[in-house]
Amino acid sequence: MYQFIFLLILFSSQTFAKDIQSEQFESQAQYHQYLTLTHQIRCVVCQNQTIADSNADIAKDLRSIIYKKTVSGESSSEIKDFLVSRYGDFILYQPSFNKKNLLLWLGPWLFLILAIWIARKSFKTKA
Repeated sequence: MYQFIFLLILFSSQTFAKDIQSEQFESQAQYHQYLTLTHQIRCVVCQNQTIADSNADIAKDLRSIIYKKTVSGESSSEIKDFLVSRYGDFILYQPSFNKKNLLLWLGPWLFLILAIWIARKSFKTKA
């Protein structure tokens, strides 16, 4: 019985080891850039998971793209621009502040102001 459990643990650890990326970087800066980008990019399949945390096939492909572009010397902003042009602003956890995303950034503040205004109006009429 214990041999079966041992073999099960042994084979499951080898399965997880295949998913760990073992790319080689030319410098520590490239490795840091890669890690930073993979934690800033959202997996388009998984809900609310970075591509660093996701095991989806698309996340693996995106990690590979980021790796290739990082090693080729592209900057973080160039890589993000490429991914945004391909997948839209949804792929970024912190989308840029522009006309398209104006409601995304200002919407919560507008709802807060509206809620305060409604609360004040309702208390004034009751008093």
